[in-house]
Amino acid sequence: YSPFSGITDGQAYRSRGVTHSNMITAGPDLVISVPISGRYDIRLCDRSGRMVCCVYRGVLSQGAHRLSVAGEPAGIYFVRIASPSSGIFCQKLVIIR
Repeated sequence: YSPFSGITDGQAYRSRGVTHSNMITAGPDLVISVPISGRYDIRLCDRSGRMVCCVYRGVLSQGAHRLSVAGEPAGIYFVRIASPSSGIFCQKLVIIR
């Protein structure tokens, strides 16, 4: 489901303009930075690619945003960020509780 290998802590990844940091999170927040204002669909998926939850769907302004993943159990997930202007971006996410 994801073309990226490995999990890196503390680095930002840029794909089609979306910057996504916090690949490993012990808290309830996921931090992303979007390059332009627009409509975004952000989903948390399991290893098989099935959607676990919709983290956010709607308009985000340009800049950094904190989105909650509270309530999700510890594990390895994929964050899928889609927008008409930026395409689709996927990255592994490890939640530690």
